[in-house]
Amino acid sequence: MTTKESSSRESVSDSGYSSTTSSQSSVKTKEKASTQKKQRVHKTSTTIAYGFGALTDQMSHQMFQFLVFTFYYSVIGIKISTLSWSFIIFAVWDSINDPLLGQLSDNTKSKLGRRRFWVLVSILPFALTNLLLFTIGTGWPKWGKVLYMILIIILYDTFYTIFSTNQLALFSEMYRNEEERGFANSWKSVLLILGVVIGFVMPTILINNLVPIEGLSQAETDQISTDYIKTGGVIGILVIVGGYIFFKYGMKEPKDSNGHLGKKDSEKIEMDELQTEDDLRKEESSEVDLEENDKMDEDKDVEENKGTGEEEDETDNDDDEEEEETKKKKKKKKKKKKDDGVIKMLKETLKNRCFLIFCIANLIKWFVFKMLTTVITLYSVWVLDIKEGNIFISILLLSSFLTAAAAFPLMKMLGTKLGWRNAFISTQIFWSFALIPFWFLDGRKYVALLCMCTVGIGLSGAIYYIDPIIAQIIDEDEVNTKSRRAGSYYGVNGLINRYSTIIVFVVLAIVLNGFGWEQYLVNGDITVQKISQLKTALKLLLGPICIFGNFVVILLLFKFPLHGKRLKEVQRKIKLMNAETN
Repeated sequence: MTTKESSSRESVSDSGYSSTTSSQSSVKTKEKASTQKKQRVHKTSTTIAYGFGALTDQMSHQMFQFLVFTFYYSVIGIKISTLSWSFIIFAVWDSINDPLLGQLSDNTKSKLGRRRFWVLVSILPFALTNLLLFTIGTGWPKWGKVLYMILIIILYDTFYTIFSTNQLALFSEMYRNEEERGFANSWKSVLLILGVVIGFVMPTILINNLVPIEGLSQAETDQISTDYIKTGGVIGILVIVGGYIFFKYGMKEPKDSNGHLGKKDSEKIEMDELQTEDDLRKEESSEVDLEENDKMDEDKDVEENKGTGEEEDETDNDDDEEEEETKKKKKKKKKKKKDDGVIKMLKETLKNRCFLIFCIANLIKWFVFKMLTTVITLYSVWVLDIKEGNIFISILLLSSFLTAAAAFPLMKMLGTKLGWRNAFISTQIFWSFALIPFWFLDGRKYVALLCMCTVGIGLSGAIYYIDPIIAQIIDEDEVNTKSRRAGSYYGVNGLINRYSTIIVFVVLAIVLNGFGWEQYLVNGDITVQKISQLKTALKLLLGPICIFGNFVVILLLFKFPLHGKRLKEVQRKIKLMNAETN
């Protein structure tokens, strides 16, 4: 063999090897891509429609947060002290109804499914209460105004909670692995941000004057109430449209009672129930036969032993014992039913260390978010010197939310590489640094716009990582209890998070009153010294206090134990459980 022949053969073999290797790598790439597609159980269109649940939820809720306090205080004229205790009553109900309605959803059995049933029930009354929030006359007596306000905000929150708890609980049931959850959460978070923007921006478009001010004619003052009603009506219509899209095209609930059981398991449960019924019937028939035999024996004994009541006494004693046993069984069943109530659910969920740590972290995170959205208007007017009502204030918030939406693909990538918990820690650190410049932005509104964009990146992580982490907590609970209790966990999470609003108002009252804000509101006069004090108070709220809140969140997330090997073990067991039921 010549050198040329050997070299040519080697080159052929090399080329053959390289072509084989490249074909194998391409096959692997295709297999990986197909595997990822297979992992996505639901179509993209279904996932987008599912995101309309979050859009509808936040659109209405942000409108409520933005307008209700201002409407009843400035337009209807209810005193601040009366509003305070009224909102405390509302806050108590708001915290109680979440776990109640969450557990009710978990225990519901319906042909529609437990989540779909309650969403369908809630859509129309939820939409209607958005309108009824503002259908109150300025000429009503004071007691009538207060009573109506308390009743309508409680009614609104009840239907909102039914809708919200069920749409949140469905996330971990529809999307069962990390690939699905990351993909679904990207769309859900984008639509959630869109809902927040609509809730904040639409009222400023539809309402010419949010509050009565000097110089308005009587007709213009009367028009303010009409504009609020119009806004509630428009939001109500959008709730029906968004809720319908979510219910009809986005809710693909597992057709079982547990959010996990497959067809075979459902059939097995039915067979077990039938078998139990048969056993009970047999026991009943055997008891009847025994009673008849006892009677026959008793008659014989009476005839044989007249004058003696020994056998009768024995049978009476046997009957008494049977009755006592039956009563005990009934008591045990009743006790078991009571134990399955809300108190037991609260105990079990709050005993979950992972869940408790994350709930407190989520509570503080919502405190920071609500403080930011509450203070930014006052900060814009007093620190940035933007005239009240200027569209630039809306642009500041809008820039932050749009940046958050644009950053969701980055959040998904970080979550996939670092894990949801570690990625959440990273974005909280970034958010803390992004808040530092707000101490130095006097009169610099365009620099503030850039800073709000950087805040949006931190806000993106705070929104994006919540549901995937709660879903992991629910997965671990399912592994331990063999029951999927997403409604209960989201209900208790809602209960704890509601107190973030109370914390915000307490901190606002302490800081603003300490720097003379209450005196300004009462007397209406203000000096250069007072302006400086107000600026310091607003800077303190938006800077150091929010940064401290983020620092607490970071510490709690470092204590959060569901990550690494423990999380991988949970994911492995969940895959096995899914494989067994399919």
